[in-house]
Amino acid sequence: MDLNINSEETLCNILLNSNSFEILDKVDLETTEVKFERLNGLSNAIFLVILINKESGEEKNRFILRNFGQSSEFSDRDLEEIIIRNLAEKGFGPKIYDTDNFSYRIEEYIHNSKNLGKNKLFEKDILKNLIQILISYTLISNLYYFFYIEEGPQRKIRIEKVQREFEDLKKKTEKKFENQVIEENVNSKQFNELNTKFQVLQNIYDLCLEKMLPTAQKNIEKISLEIEKNNKEKEKPNFKAFEKISKKLTKYKNLFLSIFPQRGLFVLNHNDVNRLNILETQDKIMLIDHEYSALNLIGSDIVNYCIENCFDYTLKKFPFYEFKKEKLNFDFMFKIYLKFLKEFESSYHNKLKNLRVEIKGLFEETKTFKYFLTLVSTISLFWYLYSINYMNIDTLYEMKSFDYFSHAEDRIFIFKCALNQLRNL
Repeated sequence: MDLNINSEETLCNILLNSNSFEILDKVDLETTEVKFERLNGLSNAIFLVILINKESGEEKNRFILRNFGQSSEFSDRDLEEIIIRNLAEKGFGPKIYDTDNFSYRIEEYIHNSKNLGKNKLFEKDILKNLIQILISYTLISNLYYFFYIEEGPQRKIRIEKVQREFEDLKKKTEKKFENQVIEENVNSKQFNELNTKFQVLQNIYDLCLEKMLPTAQKNIEKISLEIEKNNKEKEKPNFKAFEKISKKLTKYKNLFLSIFPQRGLFVLNHNDVNRLNILETQDKIMLIDHEYSALNLIGSDIVNYCIENCFDYTLKKFPFYEFKKEKLNFDFMFKIYLKFLKEFESSYHNKLKNLRVEIKGLFEETKTFKYFLTLVSTISLFWYLYSINYMNIDTLYEMKSFDYFSHAEDRIFIFKCALNQLRNL
């Protein structure tokens, strides 16, 4: 068994030190065998945990253990917990058994489930159910209006709630959540602290420019220094890719600001919707892995889902993924996006019809191909930064881990394709 990030002893300690994890309360490790099976997960260590009676050999229980990795610094774990509990209540995701919102989370194992099949991504019923989940996702929080403000030499964005009516929806959601918290004996003070996150949600603009960009720059500097110490790396295939990526990163902020709308509407988005984050059972689908949840432009999740159709992350050898350029069809993606927007507009009808003219105009812009291409561009720049943050010099010469160098280039390729079409509009 290859545990990679964690030893079996460390994983067992996480389980045994879990304060509210009822499944293990009466487990005697002398009579219970604990098995760990490593599952998919690039930024986190994700394990299927199976409890087996040593004497009878019978399985007693199974669940999911997530040991958070480097991505934690980009994640709002308190918000993530609210989202998971909210979706679980609607049957759109697994329940949380326990979490410290810092290093680990223990979740319900969904029996007879599997990742959504490659050939099912755009089936009518799958799309219908997924769009329903994504609409529910946006309704967890409020609808927000954002616009640029100048703070000295810095350009930032200010975020305001669009309507007070959304407070009523929020209160209903919180009431349901509060009842669930009481049942699970979670401290009410902790619940109140979690709910303040509705007021200060992280957003994709700040996540990219304030969090991920500085970290990416530091990683580029680190790899550059390591390369200088050993000039042999300059002979490796990925070195040229690294040089290009390094140069592009110096222009990243200006590039991002030139693409991102100067004003618009935000809703809560998952920001990593792909088939490996969708569980399929006999009668429904569920959404998992909410670590990059943040306010983002309306429709980002469904567009990201379409883009991810171009990638296959199941390859067992280097580069451990495949990018299929022939599947990058913006016209087809736009049609899927419009299906989402139709349902979004229907769900938000009573709110949208009362918007002031200025903001109503911003919503009308979301129906355009130009706006759709802006989503593609923003999403590509986000995953470009993500790839840089996970680059490792070992990949240059060992070729035993995921090729984030090539992945960054692929994301820029998609960005350029969208940008070229934007310029021609």
